[in-house]
Amino acid sequence: MTRVSVFMRATTLIVAMTLIATVFVFSTADAESLQMKSMSGKLDTWPGGNGRVVTDGGVVIGMVDEQGNVSLTAAGAPKGGIYPISTGYKCDGTNLSNLNASYQNLGNKFAVIDDSSQPIGRIIIASSFDVASWDVNPVSNAAVPGYTISLVYVDQATQSTGFCKNASDTQDRRLDFKPGWNLQKTEITAVGDSPFFEPDQPTRTILETVDALPSDAQWTYESFSPAQQESMSKNPNLPSPVQEVIDEATDVATDAAKDEVNDKVRRGIGRLFGK
Repeated sequence: MTRVSVFMRATTLIVAMTLIATVFVFSTADAESLQMKSMSGKLDTWPGGNGRVVTDGGVVIGMVDEQGNVSLTAAGAPKGGIYPISTGYKCDGTNLSNLNASYQNLGNKFAVIDDSSQPIGRIIIASSFDVASWDVNPVSNAAVPGYTISLVYVDQATQSTGFCKNASDTQDRRLDFKPGWNLQKTEITAVGDSPFFEPDQPTRTILETVDALPSDAQWTYESFSPAQQESMSKNPNLPSPVQEVIDEATDVATDAAKDEVNDKVRRGIGRLFGK
């Protein structure tokens, strides 16, 4: 293998890694001053192959390898979908310390796409499989005590504290959001009759921010049905297939290699003629 081909392959790899890595960052604006969150775990029911974890906005925030090892990272500021904190966290009986803050809640279900950008399933981080099963289908499944984990971004520090009551559930809010990404733990502590669904639903819930993923958290994977796949495939924000990213990186790297080789040839000819 020639030195030129080695250089080209190395450059291709560097550019490809750069392009793929940068999709993990929502925006580099003020990224250093914003809190980031990373989580990792293992999917016991993973069907195999590689996967990418994406938001509804098409941002890749994680990867799943062939063995089901998954890692998620949220860093930087979202490029869109930011709402006033009052629209999601204001409730009679609770206090919001900073009404000027804005937020984005990615929720507790994270879609997974394959290398061709086909939606294949979703990940739920919960304290047990039963909690995850209720969360994805509360109409058919009864709620059980336990928790789920969500990723929440805020642009300014704010706290949401106090008790929020609705028709069937009382929420004890202990949220202390820091600028950047936060882990929100939503824990069901009691269940009972619900006016909305036949199975038992939460009657008491604690919402709190946690610094790190609880040690007993379980990563549950649910494959999409054909109907769910078709619906998810219509999302216009899905990222490009992996091969397209590699092809783009290869084209960029090839051009860069050609430019450097041409420059070295020109300088070599100049030295031959004393220039």
